[in-house]
Amino acid sequence: MITFKDIEEYSVHFIAYMEEIDLRLRQAKVPIHARPLSAFSEIAKDGMQMVIGGALPTLHADQINKWFQIRYGDRLLVDFDIGKAVVLIWGDPYVMRLPLIYGRWSGVVDVTRTYVGMTKELFASLPERDRTEMVNAFVWFYERYEKINNLPEKVTVNIDTTIQQMISQRPHYGESQWASLQTAEKTLKAFIKHRGARPSKIHILSDLLANAEELGLPSGFWPVLKMIQCKPSVRYEDGVTLDQAILAHHASIDLCAFVAEHFQKNPKNRVADVDKFDDVVISFGHAIDKNHNGGLLFRFVMANGTEKVLLFCSEICHILRDSLRASLSSGRHADERIELLAKRDFRNITPRHPIRMFLVNQPGMSSNDFEPTVNQVQEYNVVDFDNAVQFDVTSVGGTVIRLIMDSVVVNYFVDYLDGGIEAGQEHGLFG
Repeated sequence: MITFKDIEEYSVHFIAYMEEIDLRLRQAKVPIHARPLSAFSEIAKDGMQMVIGGALPTLHADQINKWFQIRYGDRLLVDFDIGKAVVLIWGDPYVMRLPLIYGRWSGVVDVTRTYVGMTKELFASLPERDRTEMVNAFVWFYERYEKINNLPEKVTVNIDTTIQQMISQRPHYGESQWASLQTAEKTLKAFIKHRGARPSKIHILSDLLANAEELGLPSGFWPVLKMIQCKPSVRYEDGVTLDQAILAHHASIDLCAFVAEHFQKNPKNRVADVDKFDDVVISFGHAIDKNHNGGLLFRFVMANGTEKVLLFCSEICHILRDSLRASLSSGRHADERIELLAKRDFRNITPRHPIRMFLVNQPGMSSNDFEPTVNQVQEYNVVDFDNAVQFDVTSVGGTVIRLIMDSVVVNYFVDYLDGGIEAGQEHGLFG
């Protein structure tokens, strides 16, 4: 047994005794960062009591902590962050740390400490708008990690891999995107297991999401999946860009938080009948019909993953474009794209933002789309709300199809009508 004098002198007896204490803790599988505090419990069991804090001198405790510092160094450091995320600042990826906050948060963020490597000089050189966006990003990610950390499945390991593959000296964005896919996949499978089902051994997020929705997960997240979904081969190729990796990273965190929010909720509280996502347009593409008297063919991507194809004749295109222009000029449906698309790091826009979903989910269009029989719009009725426009279009044959576009999509729609009419006129159509 050692004495207090052995501890004070850091004697060979003390060093040998600490080796024995460390062995006990290793055998008990105590993590390295927890061993200094656990060591005092072991020493107390041996009959030696000492002060380890407070107003009294703590020489003996300091000597014990010193031994662990010499032995393990930085491995004793404890990461109290609830999560991390990568945010682009002037096109460069920066890791944002989200520290554990006790009590009520004042809302003040020192981003020079929150963003790893952010110097006061660089921060001072940023425009005020960029500084505000950095704070907003902190709040957005913090809210999501508060939910993610309640998941029983440990998904932050894959998020850490996602981040590391983006910021390493030799980044591999394909590996990063694949890790984001794994994050989303594990979370959806955890939800399915929690609801008593067995998830399929697949990497197809749309199938897993459909399974989770059948078990009570609210609908509406489908449009975000395209930002994450990728093939296993991306791990071995160089075709993935930083932009794609960032999109997948942010979207996977958002999906995990969405699932976590509904993990413990009783699925019986969900009323599926009120879900009308098949009416909501999130994106579209268009092409010109050059074979007849002119028309615009639109392929609308709906919020539930389906598509609706409609042909608008020249006359309807003009009337519809002019009526929507009048709505825009009256102050309805402010065009958020002007500000957001001008931002230096537009890629940091949240995954479920209408502009992000519109751009990611745009379908391709070609002349082949005119070959199958399509619904041609014969007449339409428009209801103009403050934040959306509802179209009830009647096709030849009497079928009524409803399209609901929020303000962002309406602005895109007017632009596409403008561009389509102009292109049609160049080809002798759309008189």
